[in-house]
Amino acid sequence: MIAPALGQNCPKCGSVAGPNDRFCTRCGSELHVATCTMCGKPLQPGARFCEGCGAPASGAGKGRETTALDSVIAALDMALMQADPKRVLQASMNCLNKQASVEHASIASVTAMSSHARLGNFDEAQAHLMKARGFYADHLGLSDQQRARFLQGGHLIDDLMAVGNRDLEENPWLYFILGHAYGPSDAYGDTEATKRNSALRAWADFISNNRERMFGALGYLSFTDGKQNEAAKCLESVLLIVRRYDADTPARIESLWPRVILGDCYWASGQKQKAGECWRRVLSVESCVPESDLSDWDRFALPWIAKAKSSLAEHGIPVPTPEISRRASEHLRQAMAHLFEAEQFEASGVDLEELSEMIRKAGARYTVPLERATSELGLVERLDPFTWAKTPLKDSRHWWRYESAKGFLFQKIALVHLSNEKPALAAASYKQAMDIWPMLVPCALMGGMQAACGLFADARATYQMCIDRAEEFGSVEGLETCKEVLLGVQEALSELPR
Repeated sequence: MIAPALGQNCPKCGSVAGPNDRFCTRCGSELHVATCTMCGKPLQPGARFCEGCGAPASGAGKGRETTALDSVIAALDMALMQADPKRVLQASMNCLNKQASVEHASIASVTAMSSHARLGNFDEAQAHLMKARGFYADHLGLSDQQRARFLQGGHLIDDLMAVGNRDLEENPWLYFILGHAYGPSDAYGDTEATKRNSALRAWADFISNNRERMFGALGYLSFTDGKQNEAAKCLESVLLIVRRYDADTPARIESLWPRVILGDCYWASGQKQKAGECWRRVLSVESCVPESDLSDWDRFALPWIAKAKSSLAEHGIPVPTPEISRRASEHLRQAMAHLFEAEQFEASGVDLEELSEMIRKAGARYTVPLERATSELGLVERLDPFTWAKTPLKDSRHWWRYESAKGFLFQKIALVHLSNEKPALAAASYKQAMDIWPMLVPCALMGGMQAACGLFADARATYQMCIDRAEEFGSVEGLETCKEVLLGVQEALSELPR
């Protein structure tokens, strides 16, 4: 439905509109606003959801009835943005009051639980927690006896574990919210008041404390709703966060299932090269899976590797032979050896000025290994840029991939430019590192270099990006490091000239 914006200013330029005007006399923009198909309230320009009832704005003007899937997507999206809990609750109830599938109803019950908890409604929040478990039990097909135990405890233990394992392999987006140990728990404490307060805090913060899993669910739901671009944005964020698993165990289901679905998103939206890259990245971790002594968690990755392999074969996307990938891995390992050779001239716990002086004194002993690493990485890119290699350091079992090594190289090139007093080139190298392998520390350093060059607007944007995307960029750098960097970023941002 479209209504005239009577008594309002032009939504584009702000000029006063006449009561009968259809177009702005200043900028020519149309002076009609979309209204919500659910409640009729005018929608703000660019709004994704109605401020009145929480219904998706995408249906405005199309006459399409909002579905249960629309509503649960709206509820989860708003919950992740910490929107007004009353709006989140309305969208959650819109889903639950329709013919929702048990999967969609379970998520809607979780968002309703969190919303009621944020509003201080203990009994209602607890009731929706039980509903969420009930819907998930229906999804799992539990027997009456199994269902009763799951409703009481909320954990898939004993004979429920096998059922949960099957679901983990097939529907990890839902399992990680309701089937795993960090699902919403019951109240704990010595007194009834303590139990209620601790439960309310846990339920209220459950979505914000599990953003990785919630973004994964939102991405999956958006994909099933045909919203590939929105789904891709969610899954891309998830993949930045789950990089923290790469160094220890590249073949983690948390990293693989979002990438398989992201490949499906890209393919459905015509981005076939990016789709192939996603599936090849999943297939590449097959070389990192131990041939013997597979842990239970390792086994859950195998079906997703098989899915990626199947998608590559179905669409005729070629992959390197195992021999070529092995050669690429050897070159990657050698590149890492050169990078660590240069790193021995650095020191931790020193400021940039001291570090630059150390690199300046090292001279060719620092730059020559970087040149050799650059050459080795060039060979990796030509052979198989999706290969993995273990760290060449003694007794280390950490893994590296091409992107992480290339980002590491550009960070060191930036330090060389700093040692030569070329902050503009240093900022450009940090930008290249960020494009390949985003991390919080290089992003903050890039902002500092931009500020040193007088590019204050660029520095401000970079610092704000550090703050806005700290969870994604800082996932591989450690919590304490991220806290320290963010404090420095906020201080630097406040000191930039206006």
